[in-house]
Amino acid sequence: MPVPLINIHVVDDDFLVLAGVIRMLREYRIRPVSHPGYASRAMRDQAPDVVVTDLHLQAGLSGLEVLQAASEVAPNAGRILMSGDPQAELQCWPACVDLFLRKPFDGADLRAAVAHCLRLRRADVVAR
Repeated sequence: MPVPLINIHVVDDDFLVLAGVIRMLREYRIRPVSHPGYASRAMRDQAPDVVVTDLHLQAGLSGLEVLQAASEVAPNAGRILMSGDPQAELQCWPACVDLFLRKPFDGADLRAAVAHCLRLRRADVVAR
């Protein structure tokens, strides 16, 4: 039985971070979004299974706003917020965040976070 393709949208305006996350998640189908203003459109074009975004973005939107949009456009998608800000985890636990990932992290941490979101998503679908 073929493994279903998992679509992960990665939103970050730092190209080095974006490239690193893409490399860490190379076994998934990645949709990189380098400008947060395009995130909602990308989610409408291709529904994500998981959205990973940085908290602090430069284009006038925050990662929380990206994840809020994800909860509306793709309500079944897992939502991961990442940040190197030590205070961010305490401030950023609205309903639109499934998991917080503190930078720096390694590939194993990121893949575990994605796997956790996918398990939550499957459990939610089964519960309906």
